Amino acid sequence: MRVAIIVIALLTIFFIIILSAGQNIYTLQSEKTEFENVITWMKNLKKANQPIPVYTDKIRFTTNTISLGTVSYFYSASSTFWGSVQRSGDADNPVLQVQWYDNDGVEVGIFSDKLTYDLPQPVYHVDPLTQRLISVDFLNRVRIISPEGKVLNGFNIRDEYQYHSENIFSAELVDNSLFTAATEISPRANDAPGYNSYIRIVDLEGETEMSYDLTGWQVRAAKASESGHFFAVSFYRRNTADQTFDFQTLILNRDGVVLNRLPFRFRQAFFSDNTKRILLLDKDSGYLLDISSEEPVSKFKVKDVENLFMSATFLGSSGMLAVEEGKLIAALPGSPTPWAYTNVHIRTFDQKGIELDDRLLEKVKIYTSAIWYNDQSETLFIGHSNGWQLYRVNY
Repeated sequence: MRVAIIVIALLTIFFIIILSAGQNIYTLQSEKTEFENVITWMKNLKKANQPIPVYTDKIRFTTNTISLGTVSYFYSASSTFWGSVQRSGDADNPVLQVQWYDNDGVEVGIFSDKLTYDLPQPVYHVDPLTQRLISVDFLNRVRIISPEGKVLNGFNIRDEYQYHSENIFSAELVDNSLFTAATEISPRANDAPGYNSYIRIVDLEGETEMSYDLTGWQVRAAKASESGHFFAVSFYRRNTADQTFDFQTLILNRDGVVLNRLPFRFRQAFFSDNTKRILLLDKDSGYLLDISSEEPVSKFKVKDVENLFMSATFLGSSGMLAVEEGKLIAALPGSPTPWAYTNVHIRTFDQKGIELDDRLLEKVKIYTSAIWYNDQSETLFIGHSNGWQLYRVNY
């Protein structure tokens, strides 16, 4: 009898440990809360525990501060270089001043770019190998610019480009190549527009490495894996008869082979470190997939019906996943952005897509999501408007 009681007690303790394991996934390692109105945080490659705060008017590096004008915005061109763009000049002669910096905030280069009236400003990236600025504009043109501000080379991604003010164009610099997804709109009979979408990978000499075309669909979102081996694109089309929409997502490899054709949409895509898995997030829906499979490993929705998915990160070699969601609210007068997120949850899923942990970040406001995982230190970083939290991940 005594042995039976001991066995039952041990089994009870064992099951309690199993059932409560999800509550011990994270251990708070450190945090900072002395900041105010931080728009977002950026990685610091040299000091993982000293992330870089970005405000509306400045970026505060460890040893330097970059001052931004009120009409400037900041972009992350790569994990090594940061850049800012400021518009100046009069209405008839607008000019963009582009500056890019290293991870200590030291200026690397500066370029003055004339802005064409009524066109979106170019997308800028920095080539980590040469420190050159890569400019990709709405007219399908790529320019390679030296740190001294000299245009060294230029080419078009497609020779036959048809301009329309509502064309869609996106470009990423990955593995020394540009991954682009675009939709060109062309007028047809009875003023009904035609849509021609295409995906291209071109190197920085202008040579096409991959080409894929899709007629009748428009690009909604696109994302390349960090390795440059895979490319995910969300498309949509409107059915004029009943005004409904069709959606599809394509996952292609670098050779242009469609590995997956899925009947749903996404706004954000996240690839695992080994690029075997991808997470697709829409406003309130999430799909975890194996790249080579047509059926999702898992589907899930936001925890709160008023919430939206904000961002996500794979937790390194564990295959686990941290997903951030929150409620979008109108920011108070005087806030640095018109909108902010509250009611922020960090939800953790295992390799099978089973939810292990739901962590509510109390009294936290986020303007632009900043969440990432460091595989070496096994820590999860979460940034917010007043500071940040760093969690040890317990596998």
